[in-house]
Amino acid sequence: MRWFPVVVAVGVLAVAAPAAAGAVEVRCPNPAPSQPFVSKPAPELGFDQAALDRMLDDIASRNTGAVAVYRYGCLAGARYPYGPDQQWQSWSMAKSVTALAVARAVTLHLMSLDDRIGSLVTEADQAHGALKIKTLMQQSSGLHWNLFRDYGGAVTQRDDVIRNALTLPFDHEPGTWYEYAQVPVALTLLGVERATGQRAKDFLDDQLFGPLGIPRDAWYWQTDAAGHTAGYYGVNMAERYFARLGQMLLQDGAWNGRQLIAPWLVKEFQTAAPTNPSYSLFFWINSGDKLINATVDKRNIRDGGLIPGAPKDLYEMNGLFGQRVTISPSLGLVLTRNGPVSGGQDPSGPADEDEFDHAFVGGAIDALRDPDLPPFPPYQHRESTEPNDPDYGFAKSMREPDNVLIAATNNLPPLPPAGPPRARAARLVPVRGRSSGSACACRGRSATPRGVQAHAAWPQRSG
Repeated sequence: MRWFPVVVAVGVLAVAAPAAAGAVEVRCPNPAPSQPFVSKPAPELGFDQAALDRMLDDIASRNTGAVAVYRYGCLAGARYPYGPDQQWQSWSMAKSVTALAVARAVTLHLMSLDDRIGSLVTEADQAHGALKIKTLMQQSSGLHWNLFRDYGGAVTQRDDVIRNALTLPFDHEPGTWYEYAQVPVALTLLGVERATGQRAKDFLDDQLFGPLGIPRDAWYWQTDAAGHTAGYYGVNMAERYFARLGQMLLQDGAWNGRQLIAPWLVKEFQTAAPTNPSYSLFFWINSGDKLINATVDKRNIRDGGLIPGAPKDLYEMNGLFGQRVTISPSLGLVLTRNGPVSGGQDPSGPADEDEFDHAFVGGAIDALRDPDLPPFPPYQHRESTEPNDPDYGFAKSMREPDNVLIAATNNLPPLPPAGPPRARAARLVPVRGRSSGSACACRGRSATPRGVQAHAAWPQRSG
């Protein structure tokens, strides 16, 4: 998540990118459950060993807990200053995990990107209930953004994220305005839980993380004070398990011959939202020529896309303090970095995210011995092209004492009356016995895969 400066403020309270042609080359088998990736010498994977070592040593020296480079499904090199089994907080990479939970449920025909949130979270009022899952995932809900109310729960640990989200007013027509936010993500994940009849971790253990060989006891997902899985932070696991998520995506959603995420959904993760050319469905993408970043003191818009000079098909899971799972299908690369503090050149200070990404991604690409790859461009600091606006961002948030007080005390407004019942979006469900290319039956409710109890009863009101 590209929001390091927000931490300072919160302290007051406490790709339309085309996929590479053809299947991505894989030279190593997917790792067995609980086991590390198969390693190969970096030169066999197309790297200059000395150049790769320089990049890894540089990133490892920047308050890094784990950094690794994978190519063609093989581990080319890694550094683990805290050991390979240390669990790391995902921060906003959890948003991408929420996206994967949605994608798995959609692949199983248990929900649709076009489902209205009110068809699943039935306590939502009429306006909130009209929001589509896809609109929420594109960070285009139109809901009011206040820095303290949005980030406060992660600091105070007293939030009820569902009640918080359902009592936010609307500032924009849904689907027309991008605003990177935390709290509305929780509605998306609650929608998954209602559609599958399972808590988020249980569903992922059964249907995604388990098949990927990530043991149940190897990770956990933090919850808020009301017991909700917030969805926007709090996935804790070791680097090699985060890497499995990236490798599965590199393989178009497949793992050991099993299609866990439908390829069209992997494509959606690489396709820009209408409101931000560098964002898709809870993933950051590099296909655009402009980046609308997280708001702090002003609307943060930068020219050049996510990582200038990197392949246009690159996309990533991105979290606070330099948490990364970066995927480049055209180069067969998965890059991971975890750590307790951002990867700044000065260990005592935070990183400039552009400089960090230039050193991390650019360093890995420059280490490739490919004469057709141009040298990675020199690092250039970028500022927002938007002027300071006293009626936007941090300054405006400070002038909303009610929201500051809500964030500090968790004295949330009461939920508005629930909206009218809403039908689920129609979903195409393959008819048993027919080939994958044959006709599908269109159902309002799909067959339930083994291990999933669909549309089970669930507590309806959150306070």
